[in-house]
Amino acid sequence: IYNEDGVVKAKNQHSGLVDFASATASDVINQAIAAGNYVYLKAGAYSLTSNIQILNEQNARIVSDGANLTAHGFGIIIKGSNYTRSQENEVSGLTLINGTLRIENSFATTISDMTFENCTTALELVNTDTWTEATKIDNIHFVNCTESISFRTPSGVNANGSYASTEISRCFCNQQDNSVGISVEKGTEFSDSQLFN
Repeated sequence: IYNEDGVVKAKNQHSGLVDFASATASDVINQAIAAGNYVYLKAGAYSLTSNIQILNEQNARIVSDGANLTAHGFGIIIKGSNYTRSQENEVSGLTLINGTLRIENSFATTISDMTFENCTTALELVNTDTWTEATKIDNIHFVNCTESISFRTPSGVNANGSYASTEISRCFCNQQDNSVGISVEKGTEFSDSQLFN
């Protein structure tokens, strides 16, 4: 995915053709992730007008080497109907500005090599049906975020509080006054997990 003359385009690397094009980055990224499981964003500036959604996917990837997503309060949602439907997904190499990356009912999600800037809640883990476990959060820089990482209280009939086997490593929080680095809400279980470096 890349910007060309104010138009965001998704080029199919198998056919060499542009499969999707729009003035709206959110539309193109959503179409590309729905059509395949690997999306690469070329370095540059992109603006979101809605959420990017990775719904009930396995091994989906959104990666970059320096794309800046100005989210305007939107963000990226990795969500499964339950953890068996959303597994082994990854987001890497982006800067997310004024948005949230939400992981919901997902197993073994990897978030790495990212910067979150000026976010109310930067990275949010949620259980609404079953659980979200084995998340890897590595080499993340949080800049001026009110809440950097939050493990939310489970909600929903089949939800439980398990965020077990989560790994948080090499993260740096450049905090504002009255802000929170890591929040573990009531009813959550940050068990059998690692927090280091």
